Amino acid sequence: MSLLNAKNYGKEIGNPEVDQLAGRFSPSRGKLGILVVRSVENKALLLKRCKDTANDQRGFILVLDDADLAELIKQRSALMYGYGETLLYQQFKALIS
Repeated sequence: MSLLNAKNYGKEIGNPEVDQLAGRFSPSRGKLGILVVRSVENKALLLKRCKDTANDQRGFILVLDDADLAELIKQRSALMYGYGETLLYQQFKALIS
């Protein structure tokens, strides 16, 4: 089962938004969410919020902004010719480290 939850926030993503997404996770729906935003003012703080969610075993939230999406497009081309640590892998590693 897939889950799509779209929001159009006009402000920085805070604890209530992270908690709302984590609240949608369940064994039948899954425990991985991707939060796509235009930009993030404080990436370190948002990563901390997502790590807290992961450490509490409430699920994993990866955050992608416009620059990340551009990087993923570049990496897609590079992956056709070999393997490496992709942006998504690096972000997941940051959540569990």
